[in-house]
Order: sequence, then C-alpha cells, then structure tokens
Amino acid sequence: MRTLAAVTFFFVQVAYATEYPANQQPMYGGINKTPAMVEADDKFLRAVREQGYSPQQASNKSVELGWTYLRRNDLAAAIQRFNQGWLTDPANGDVYHGFAVVVLERDKDAASADKFFQQALNKPRHSNGVYVDYGRFLALQERYADAVPVLRKAVAIDGITPDAMALLTMSLAGAGDMKSACVEASNVKPGVQPSYRDAVRLIQSRCPK
Repeated sequence: MRTLAAVTFFFVQVAYATEYPANQQPMYGGINKTPAMVEADDKFLRAVREQGYSPQQASNKSVELGWTYLRRNDLAAAIQRFNQGWLTDPANGDVYHGFAVVVLERDKDAASADKFFQQALNKPRHSNGVYVDYGRFLALQERYADAVPVLRKAVAIDGITPDAMALLTMSLAGAGDMKSACVEASNVKPGVQPSYRDAVRLIQSRCPK
C-alpha cells in the first residue's frame, strides 16, 4: 500500500560506510582481540565490580547511555556503549535492539538490523519498546504481514506508546486486511505522531460507514 509506505518512520538513514574500528562494530566485530584489548576489557569489568554493579545493572546503564548518544545522533559513541552493554551482559536484549538501530541508521543494512531485532526478542530480557521498533522497521520494509504479529504483541502491553496501535492499523491495511485495519483504527488513541495520525485517518476514510 504505497500511501502507507510513504509515511516517514523513526529510522533516518545516513551516509554508508564500510569500515569501522572494532569498538564501533556490533559485538566488536567478532575479532580476535589483541592483548591490549583484552586488558582494557578486564579493566572495565573490574571497575564495574568495584563500583558495586551487577553485570545486569552495568549493562542497563551502558544501554541507557547508548540511547542518549543515539538521540544526539552520535552513532559512534552510541555503539561503543551498546558494546559495553554486551560485554557486561550478552543476555540483555536491549543491547541488540541498539545494534539494530545503529546498523540501520548508519549503514542502511536492513538485513543485519532484522537479525539484531530478532536476537533482541529472543534474549531472556528486553524492554517492551523493541516490539514497537521492530514492528515499525518491518512496516518500513513493506513487510506488513510480518509486522502484524509483532505489533499485536506490542499493543497488548499496558502503557505502550499509542504509536503501536497506529502502526498495527497501518500494517493491517498494508497487508490487505482492511476489515481488521478498520477495527483497530477505532482503538488508536490521541498522542500518536502526526504522520501516523494522518495515515490512520486515511484508512478510516476507506472504511464502511
């Protein structure tokens, strides 16, 4: 549904680059680290323990910093913090959520972003926002049918952003299920992004009266 595909989504794609230092690649690029790198990792992990943080707490703090840098469009600093989050707790799904957003924005690498989103959801713990961002990503890729089950999980979560219901409505319409889209459109609450609101109104204009 081209009208819906034209809606501006969260992700902003920037200049593509192919080579980055290890600390600016997800999970350090999977390289065999030099002794100096291993020593730096050990020093960081010792500092975490000395400050009294558990691996999970330290990872959460690194991820929070990563999102702060991401909002400032400092992608290099963001992925370094996500890597630190991965180093302290590889089971933290929010780390992979961060990787997904960085590789999509920085590298325009939708295939890698998709894999990272799936890894995020498969980890033992992750924030609820990953459902919304993954559903948004799938809709951006015009994979509307794939977006629907992800967004249905999102809208079932208490307190989730109202954008989730708008995205679900748009994805249902994009997948050709106008009947369901019309039902969900009535559940979209105030506070959605203006572009989503306009798309939902367009869908509603096509619903039976």
